[in-house]
Amino acid sequence: MIKSMANFGKQSIDEVNRMTLTEFYCLSHAKNERDLYDEYRMHKVAYLQREAQAQIEKGAGKNKRTEYAYKSFKDFFDYEKAERQLCDFHDDVEKKTNGPSKKKIADMLAERNKK
Repeated sequence: MIKSMANFGKQSIDEVNRMTLTEFYCLSHAKNERDLYDEYRMHKVAYLQREAQAQIEKGAGKNKRTEYAYKSFKDFFDYEKAERQLCDFHDDVEKKTNGPSKKKIADMLAERNKK
């Protein structure tokens, strides 16, 4: 009962008592998925931090020096490019799900009515 209140945001004992076993299992699975995703994000942040601090060696001999692999944040993560890709993806999905446009359908109906 306490687990349900702590993990699933149930506020009262009545809410916990009304919960079915199926609902409990679904909420448990969802919580595990959220925890796994949170762990994934923590590891991704750690990896990206290491990646952002990456250095490369330039030059040779006495002129050998290290520089950051990424000169600016935009080199590391291009927000505008990611945003464009996201918009392009949504446009593609919209085109695939909408099928023929309303104008095409109206034209087809008009052509059919002429016959």
